[in-house]
Amino acid sequence: TLLAAGVLASAAAVILLWRLGIEMYSRSAGVLAASLLLFNPVFWFGALTNQVRLCLAFCSIGVALLAWRSLQTRSGVWLCATFAAVGISAGFRPGIALVMLPLLLWVWWRSGGDPSRLALAVTTALIACAPWVVAVSLSVGGMQSWLELMWRYANEQFSGSSAAFGAPLDSARLMARKAMVWNGLGVLSWIWAAPFAIRRDCETKSAGRAIFLAIWFL
Repeated sequence: TLLAAGVLASAAAVILLWRLGIEMYSRSAGVLAASLLLFNPVFWFGALTNQVRLCLAFCSIGVALLAWRSLQTRSGVWLCATFAAVGISAGFRPGIALVMLPLLLWVWWRSGGDPSRLALAVTTALIACAPWVVAVSLSVGGMQSWLELMWRYANEQFSGSSAAFGAPLDSARLMARKAMVWNGLGVLSWIWAAPFAIRRDCETKSAGRAIFLAIWFL
C-alpha cells in the first residue's frame, strides 16, 4: 500500500507541476518543468523508500497551483481552496502548513489583504485539518496521548541534531549544513535559467511570477 501510494503521489506531483508550468508560463515550460522532476532519480528513489516525502511534493505543488489561481483571479473561493489544501496537507506532515504560510500570506496580501477573507480562509484550513486530528488522536487514546506521542517523537528525532532540543552545537551545525545540501542541490539544475526568467518577467511587466516562485522556493 505504501509503495503504491508513493508511486501515485509521484505521478500526481509531476502532473500538477506540468499544469502549474502551463498556467504560469506556457505549455513548453510545463513540459520542461515536469521533465526535470520526472527524470530526477532522487525523486523516484524517495517514492520507493520514504513515501511521506512524495506526499510533501504532491501537496506543495498542489497548494502552489491553487495559490497561483487565487492570485490570478483575486477570488475568495480560490483562496479558501488554497488554505483548505494546506489543512489537508498538514495531515501528511504538520510542518508543511508552516512552510507554505509565507506564500499563502503573500497571495492574500496581493489579492487585497482583506482581514475578513483571511479569517475565513484560516477557518477553512482548520476545518479541513480537523478529520486528521480527530482520527489520529482517537487511534492513540485521545488528544492528550497524541500530543505526548508527538512530543516524545520530536525529542527522539531532534535531540541529537537540533540546538532547540539540546543537541551539541557541533551536531546542530552539521545538521544545518546537511539540510542546506539536501535542499540546495536541486537548485543547480535550474539556477542558470533564473536570470533569463527574471529578465523576461521584467520586460513583460510580470514580476509577480518571479516573486511567487522565490517565496515558494524559500
